Amino acid sequence: MQNKSKNPTALALKQVEELSEHQQAYFAKCDEKLGFVPNVLRAHAFDIDKLNAFSGLYNDLMLAESGLSKLEREMIAVAVSSVNRCFYCLTAHGQAVRALSGDPKLGEALVMN
Repeated sequence: MQNKSKNPTALALKQVEELSEHQQAYFAKCDEKLGFVPNVLRAHAFDIDKLNAFSGLYNDLMLAESGLSKLEREMIAVAVSSVNRCFYCLTAHGQAVRALSGDPKLGEALVMN
């Protein structure tokens, strides 16, 4: 797991001392699957309600039944990240597109265009 003493934002917001069992399990799953807890989650961990709201929205958009595949959702996330000019999200979702599609050029084309 990433060093919790490093602040994931430029703001001096301290992560809550004790995450709920649910959030601990969520962070552990991230650490297991990714090898780290993404900063976007750590950045919301200063307030459990905000962390729950962010992770709930993310899970609803990216995992709930919709008729879209995981790859299609990640491709949309790349396009939205581009419009929002969010380098962090472009990097994360672009990598997901490359991994899910098995086509590194597709992920790069979406990020670049």
